Amino acid sequence: MEDRVYHMQPGNILLIHHHDIHHMMLTLPAARYERVFCYFDESYLHRYSSAKTDLTLCFSRINNRQSHFLPTSLPEVQPFVQDLQKYSTSEEYGSDLRYTQCFNEFLLFLNQRFLALQKENTPLTNSKENPVVRHAIHYIQDHLSEPVKVETLAKAQFISREHLTREFKRHTGFSPHAYIQKRKLLYAKERLLEGATITIACNDAGFTNYSHFIKAFKKEFELTPRQFQQQNL
Repeated sequence: MEDRVYHMQPGNILLIHHHDIHHMMLTLPAARYERVFCYFDESYLHRYSSAKTDLTLCFSRINNRQSHFLPTSLPEVQPFVQDLQKYSTSEEYGSDLRYTQCFNEFLLFLNQRFLALQKENTPLTNSKENPVVRHAIHYIQDHLSEPVKVETLAKAQFISREHLTREFKRHTGFSPHAYIQKRKLLYAKERLLEGATITIACNDAGFTNYSHFIKAFKKEFELTPRQFQQQNL
């Protein structure tokens, strides 16, 4: 995820900020696995928070990061997953309220674990960091409004284009070019949510070809920029 590699164990949780680019890589390509995704809407978190209980805490920015690793175990997490799956499809009386109750209990669990790790001064990571990749990603983030070439990223660190590409792909699962485009599209999406016009979002994200921007946006988000705007009015 971004400039870090996380070695996951069954039951571990990654809290991923929607602006962070991530990719899964298997150490054993033929291995069987299951991933469960939960999408948290910020308005939902605020709605069910109280004066004593802030459900957004586990998404707090720490050391300039909003994505965090929680070393939870399968026996801890599995009951929540099973109940959420059960109540999400049930037509029984009260199942909708039970689903909300279970979801909120899961949020409480995440925040309690997050706070306990902070209190113990336990690092919220089991990741390995690559300085070459970290430097490249920081450069990309600082120059989103400009065309960014892989050659420029390599020259900034006095390494070859091939070495940068190899390290970047090995560490993130993406080629530098693919990552640059994803990061720019996420920024354009953010600008559209802020009310920018499609043309301004295109320019702000450093796209020099409007038609390419439209096609890339639709491929990434399965919506054209116009459809995305209309969906978020």
